[in-house]
Amino acid sequence: MRNTKLWAVCVVVFMCATMATSCKYRYIDKPEQLLTHEQMVDIICEVAYIEALEARGAFIHDSTLSRIGKKAFLRRIYQKHGINGEVLRQNNDYYSEHSKEYLAIYREAMNRILVDENEYVESVKRAEREAAEAAEAAVRAFNDSITDARIRDSIILAREDSIMSLHRVKDKDEETTEVEDEFGTGGGWVFPKRNEK
Repeated sequence: MRNTKLWAVCVVVFMCATMATSCKYRYIDKPEQLLTHEQMVDIICEVAYIEALEARGAFIHDSTLSRIGKKAFLRRIYQKHGINGEVLRQNNDYYSEHSKEYLAIYREAMNRILVDENEYVESVKRAEREAAEAAEAAVRAFNDSITDARIRDSIILAREDSIMSLHRVKDKDEETTEVEDEFGTGGGWVFPKRNEK
């Protein structure tokens, strides 16, 4: 029994000593090119967008994106901010050691992504409304043009009918005689001409 207690104490001491020597605190030096809080937020957001594209299979299903590739987008982000992958890794390690700042960076990045998502949703809704209004306007214009065409056709037919009526009246005038009314205005009765022999 005494050996068992001694053995347990030795194991605990050995484990504590092992943990103490292996778990040294690792201090990460400030990178030569330290990115600001705002730059880190920008980069995290841009990388998150690319990761979202990749998660949705955009680099596989979209021929243009698959031709360009994820690495080209990442290179463009690095070029825009004047960094490379190693500088980003060093800054990420540095900020991860400063947990309050690191959490603030990620919180701001998440808020910006959510705001961007809400703005995107609103812009999609706005575009859908504008498209629906444009479609309604196009239908109205089409219906108005049909109505205008019908009116034009009716006017043309009415003109043709009136012209035809005038020709018939003219032809009838040659066959009819007008008798003056009692007031002498000449707007009296019309009778067919008698054949005089």
